[in-house]
Amino acid sequence: MRGKLDTNSVSLDSDTRESGGFVLIVLLTAIIPLVAMAAAATITLGGRSERILSEVHQERALLSAESGIDEAIYAAKTGMLLDGYPIVRDLGQSQRFEVTPTYLMTDGFDNDSDGDLDSADPDEDVFQIVVTGRYRNIERRIVAYLGPAAILPAPQGALSLANLPANIVIDATATLIGNDTKLDDTAGTPAEDVHGIAISPPETTANVLALLDATEQSRVVGVGSAPSLVVGASTLDLTGLVSTLSTVATSSPTPGSYTGVSLGSGISYVGGNLVLMGASSGSGVLVVQGDLALDGTTRFDGVLVVTGSLTVQASARVYGAAFAGGSQITIGGSAKIVFSKEGLQIADSVSREYSKLQGWQEIER
Repeated sequence: MRGKLDTNSVSLDSDTRESGGFVLIVLLTAIIPLVAMAAAATITLGGRSERILSEVHQERALLSAESGIDEAIYAAKTGMLLDGYPIVRDLGQSQRFEVTPTYLMTDGFDNDSDGDLDSADPDEDVFQIVVTGRYRNIERRIVAYLGPAAILPAPQGALSLANLPANIVIDATATLIGNDTKLDDTAGTPAEDVHGIAISPPETTANVLALLDATEQSRVVGVGSAPSLVVGASTLDLTGLVSTLSTVATSSPTPGSYTGVSLGSGISYVGGNLVLMGASSGSGVLVVQGDLALDGTTRFDGVLVVTGSLTVQASARVYGAAFAGGSQITIGGSAKIVFSKEGLQIADSVSREYSKLQGWQEIER
């Protein structure tokens, strides 16, 4: 009939709507916790990313500070590490550092609280290096200590030869003395004695001996009986030594002949032949990239480094040691090359570099 209600259809639609609503409730119940978990994970990961980024920035600031230590060591090796003079570098990419060096032996403080101050305390013979490293707005600070490192090799003879010369002449009353002698010409410490001549390997003492007659052999004294000869423990790198010393030289006299000149105390580098006559003098280290002749009453306290021929004659004196690499060695008249620990100490004091890292630590992050 036309006006009759289809109760089955109404019931079916009602059941469908009820089922759909139930499913929606179930889905929402499941999805809401997942959304909450996803939001929490996002927040957690975001915070973790920020922390990681912050740590990266901190590490880059620390790396900048460590670069400052490397810069200080390089400055020490090139003679540019100066008490109280800061070193500032921009490394690019927002990284930079500032180095502040302080020489503790002259700062007026008892830095290790042992009751000894400055020069009275050998432990204060160091540079304190404070480095501030920066990356963007982050700072890291490091303090390091650089102690002295000797540039000069330890001589094993009053005269150390880098190679076998073509000729060695020791005439008249000249001598090569390996016995430790003080600068006032009195005896030093026997335990410090070395040989008269040391030759760099692979040469042998027999090769040196062949260049000396019997009289000359008697004038080479030191450890053991005359002639006091020894093969060095290692090869003498004269070229490298000259290269290193020339970069930190405190004076560079012009090659030539001088009478009665004073070289003062320090590292003197001469790029050519040099002759010192009369009452010339000097102390520290004298580097001659060429031939060197000492004549008259010339006296040098310290170390000679000579790439060419070496001549010491008349009554000239060297107290310390000599390194030579030329083809001719001449010791004439009453001249002497005398091993002297005191002379070596003068040479070491003007040539050593404060590049030996003795430790570092971070301060005030």
